[in-house]
Amino acid sequence: METQECEEALGELVARTVELQGELDALTMSREAAEKAGAQWVADTSEESRKTAKAQERIDKCKADQGEVNSELAKLRGEMGGHEQELAAAQARQKDVEEMHNKLQEYSDSLQGFNSKLQTDVNRLNTAYEQASAELGQVQGEGAAVQSQLDQTLSVTTALKEKFQVLSSSETAASHQKQQLQESVTKLETELEEESTREAQLKEELSSLTNACWSSEEEYEVLKKQMITLEAEAQAQAEVLSQVEHDLEVHRARMKLVDDSSQERGRSLQAMEERLGQSKTVAAMLEEQISEGELCRKQLHNQILEMKGNIRVFCRVRPITAKEAPKGMPIQVLKPMEEESEEAVENTIRLEFEAKGRQQDHSFQMDRVFGADSSQHEVFAEISQLVQSALDGYKVCVFAYGQTGSGKTFTMLGGDSNDSRGMIPRSVEQIFSTADKLRLRGWEFRMEASFLEIYNETIRDLLSNQSSKLEVKHSQDGTTIVTNLKTVELKSVDQVARVIDKADSNRSVSATNANSQSSRSHSVFTLKLNGFNESTAQTSNGVLHLVDLAGSERLAHSGATGDRLKETQSINKSLSSLGDVISALARNESHIPYRNSKLTYLLQNALGGDSKTLMFANVSPAMESAGETLCTMRFASKVNACVNATAQKN
Repeated sequence: METQECEEALGELVARTVELQGELDALTMSREAAEKAGAQWVADTSEESRKTAKAQERIDKCKADQGEVNSELAKLRGEMGGHEQELAAAQARQKDVEEMHNKLQEYSDSLQGFNSKLQTDVNRLNTAYEQASAELGQVQGEGAAVQSQLDQTLSVTTALKEKFQVLSSSETAASHQKQQLQESVTKLETELEEESTREAQLKEELSSLTNACWSSEEEYEVLKKQMITLEAEAQAQAEVLSQVEHDLEVHRARMKLVDDSSQERGRSLQAMEERLGQSKTVAAMLEEQISEGELCRKQLHNQILEMKGNIRVFCRVRPITAKEAPKGMPIQVLKPMEEESEEAVENTIRLEFEAKGRQQDHSFQMDRVFGADSSQHEVFAEISQLVQSALDGYKVCVFAYGQTGSGKTFTMLGGDSNDSRGMIPRSVEQIFSTADKLRLRGWEFRMEASFLEIYNETIRDLLSNQSSKLEVKHSQDGTTIVTNLKTVELKSVDQVARVIDKADSNRSVSATNANSQSSRSHSVFTLKLNGFNESTAQTSNGVLHLVDLAGSERLAHSGATGDRLKETQSINKSLSSLGDVISALARNESHIPYRNSKLTYLLQNALGGDSKTLMFANVSPAMESAGETLCTMRFASKVNACVNATAQKN
């Protein structure tokens, strides 16, 4: 670029020199003509003595004109000397540029060698990643088997508890029945003793009547009748006594059965208690194995993400419109040349277009490139692991960068249909789903959401209608707070849609030449995840930032004036500050200029240090946007060169 500018300046200097040389030649010809005229006037003096005086005057006048011409010529020669000095300086700058170009060529060659070495390391890391993925799959399979065994044990334990309750109720009923039977036996024994006493009395009375002397026949008949009556009563009492004895035997047998059943139930209850104790022991062992498996899963999951890089860059191309299609597409999405399998993913984007009469051909390699036909589901599948890291206790930041109208807001928030849901609602849904599964292992999570925008370097709360002053503050433990910012505790997925709708209605948008609904501010959705496990006393404090940056745009392309002009200047300044921060991080400088804008200062803990960061470089496939697309891809390459420290769990 600098060489081209030098060449253009040199061309202008040469053209100016040629122009001055033409003027000098014209003046020289004028001087020669004047000298010839003077000579002619001198030669004609003898012939035209009458006109000598007049000719002399004309000669003097010509000499005066010649003096002025000489003065102008000297001035032009001075200017020409200055231009020659500028030309010499330009030639020296051109030489320096050529030397710099040679050095850059050498640096490019060294970078190609380093790239080959990096490719070797990437292949080695991919092999390690596949091994780690296999180990993770094995651990997840074992965890699933252990979880299944634990669920089966819990089911058996629940059944045993229910059976224990039924047996306890049966034992209580049997004890009550036993008590009633004992009372019946006691009552029957009392009645039996009374009947036995009465029978003895009747027998004694019958014996006394039989042995007595009858004084008369009438008395004998009376006594005989009494005896028959007494014998009938005795027989009836004997039958009653026999029935009572039979009932007593039945009750005794029933009491024995109740006693035997109670003893059997006691032994069964004791066996169940022993099995319950064993089940509790097994459940504790399985819980410990699950806890160890979960810890192993988190470690492997984090190692996989570290192998992929704590700062990753994805590129997404939006679909082309019917109005843009006739002019062609400058973008091609390519797979790696060394991978020809169908499973290989696109990771290279190529730009070919003509600008200012020169053909442009650029290629950029990202971590992943999504073509125009990619769905929201495919895109979220690639970032879902980062969302899981936030639930595991890490700081995660996902932001969408690109020119206005390139699809950033659609990527982050999505559309009206269920399939077009963006990264924000899908992330929250995954977090709630995973938190429900972890609740079975003793984890409880508190989720707090906030939504703000940065408009003209002013922070505004999108969830509150109050105009309180908002300030960013960072603590020494790496946490970031915004004073007076409204937070909403999320208890269900349905709340997320209401939060997004309210924030979307309060966000600053307006029309420009580039986009009829252009976002004029940077929006930041923050979700804080605080977890606690009662069984293991573990804690987890993760943060997820999902950022929709305002569209980058050139003033000439956007046609902004008035307030729109001020907004565009503020947007470009903050995005430029973001680029400076990324460059400083890539060069591992001691001072990172986070304070140059509210955006970089707010995301200080999410961009540098031990955070996990993902950038979406959203680009337009339109031919008239090729220049902006090239700028976006250059910025994305700068971010891709940045390396963070190893992420630490909070």
